[in-house]
Amino acid sequence: MAFVSRLRQNASDPIVPLVFDWAIRDGACPPEPEGDDKETITYGACVSTHSYCVNASNEAPGYFCNCSRGYTGNPYIENGCTDIDECALRRSPNTTLHEIMYPCHGGTCNDTEGGYECICNFVRRGDGKSERGCEPVLSTAAVAAIGETLYISST
Repeated sequence: MAFVSRLRQNASDPIVPLVFDWAIRDGACPPEPEGDDKETITYGACVSTHSYCVNASNEAPGYFCNCSRGYTGNPYIENGCTDIDECALRRSPNTTLHEIMYPCHGGTCNDTEGGYECICNFVRRGDGKSERGCEPVLSTAAVAAIGETLYISST
């Protein structure tokens, strides 16, 4: 895992990039735990539930840990990776960014452990997470015809 920073002492000094590259240096990722409860078994230094090991990309053997997709936090401590509430993020002040990251078109966002669902609203169907989103079951012309029929029958 690399952390890139830029150092300069004065505003007129040139920017000098500085890279911190670190990993746990006792070999590659340990063998992945097996069985139904593998989420609760430690995985080398990756002790948090919902974390995984990544081999270092530079030449020296080593690895680091990440939280699984849909989780954030510290994978090196017990219960350090916590669920991301994608639906709450969609309602946050930075809505535009989160609506792009977690789309839900024409549906209702429902947070799940490690992800979210976009459940299509009434008289809509499809995949609310897709670009097309939830589409109406009836066409606009059909809705207009039904509305006109109801209006005529009520008069």
